[in-house]
Amino acid sequence: MKKLYYLIFIILIIIVLSSLFMSTLFYIDNKKIEVSFKKTNSVGNEFSNGDVIYTYRKKYNNEDIIGILVIEGLNINELVVKGVDNSYYLNHLVDGNVSVLGSIFMDYRSDVSSKQINIYGHNSRYYDVVFKRLEKYLDKDFYKSNRHISLITVDDVFNYEIFSVNVTDSENHLDFSSSFNDRVKFLKTNSLYDTGVDVSDDDYLLVLQTCIYNRSGGLLVISAKKVNF
Repeated sequence: MKKLYYLIFIILIIIVLSSLFMSTLFYIDNKKIEVSFKKTNSVGNEFSNGDVIYTYRKKYNNEDIIGILVIEGLNINELVVKGVDNSYYLNHLVDGNVSVLGSIFMDYRSDVSSKQINIYGHNSRYYDVVFKRLEKYLDKDFYKSNRHISLITVDDVFNYEIFSVNVTDSENHLDFSSSFNDRVKFLKTNSLYDTGVDVSDDDYLLVLQTCIYNRSGGLLVISAKKVNF
């Protein structure tokens, strides 16, 4: 009888050790996959020219793809599209499929050379959409370490420094009939906190906009000015 117990005990030990060994291999494999994924999605030479944009246009058969939005601190490397209005990409993906997730898209009234470029994307209580990550900028400490944004286009790479973070129910920043100075003043003076970054009429702006929940105001607006570095 004792021999049977010993045999069962040895078998259990072998099973436990085998499980631990397989779990270790699984963990290592997944870490390799994770590292590989990060390398694939990190900002590097693949984003240094327009070739990648042409590749994506061909892949998705979509000439509306105009650039790539990069925010390293938020792990954002996202295709940007531009339609003939501001409605289509609210519920369409870059491949043309209908989806409530929509796309990251540029205001149809803007282009990559505009004085003010507005880019929109959905937020959600239920889905892990890309622009939900912008909520991290509500924390000034996060902003201090993650104040730069890049927009890669076919011809160039534009770098920006965030100068304001707004939670607002106003769309004054979208009123292109108003003076550029008034829009800059609105964005700067209504920032949740002082970034210490000066901005003037001579600057070129990038404005990211999404919805926000559980705060007064329906919009979260991240505004940045073009810089050279």
